[in-house]
Amino acid sequence: MSKVPGAVGYSELTVAAGHEGVRTVPLDGIAPSVRTDRYPYRGVEYAYTPPAARPGSLAAAFLAYLDEVTSQDVIREYGHLPCERQQELCG
Repeated sequence: MSKVPGAVGYSELTVAAGHEGVRTVPLDGIAPSVRTDRYPYRGVEYAYTPPAARPGSLAAAFLAYLDEVTSQDVIREYGHLPCERQQELCG
C-alpha cells in the first residue's frame, strides 16, 4: 500500500510499523500503541470453550495462562493487547 498514492488500509500495528512509507493514524487524538488500550479501533479475538473448561484440562491451563502477568508481557511483546484488557472492554 505504501507505493500507491493516497491508499488507505489497515493492518496489525507491529506489521504496519515495519514498512517504509506506512503511517499510523491517531483517532480522537490517541496514537495506536500496544502499551495502551485507549485506541478506539482494535481487533478482538475470543477464546471459546464448552460451557466450562474441565479443571486440569489443557484448555483450562491455557485460559489460566492467559490471565497471568507473564503471558500478558509476552502478548504485548508480539504487538497485541492482553486478553484481560479485551474482556474488560467487551464485558
